[in-house]
Parts: sequence; C-alpha cells; structure tokens
Amino acid sequence: MLQNCRNAMTRNAELYVLEMVLSCVGTDDPVVAMLDLNMLAALHGRERSLA
Repeated sequence: MLQNCRNAMTRNAELYVLEMVLSCVGTDDPVVAMLDLNMLAALHGRERSLA
C-alpha cells in the first residue's frame, strides 16, 4: 500500500501514517473488538505488533 502511495505522490508530497496501539490481551472494550474484526476482514487476519 505504501509503495502505491509513493508511486502516486509528487516529489514534494508528504504522507502521514497514523496508527493506534491496542492492548494485546484481556480487554472488554467494544471498540477494540470492532477494530480486530475489521483487521480480520480487511487484512486477512494480519496485524502489526508493537515491535
């Protein structure tokens, strides 16, 4: 995805990447559950770790 952005950007363009770090285990927050479902559906279950 970032490669496609780079190919489409002009020389002076800027790209801002915003990410949210979620707790790993044991949360009952419905927002976290919805984000997990979105990741599963949109990214085939892949997500980035804190590392």
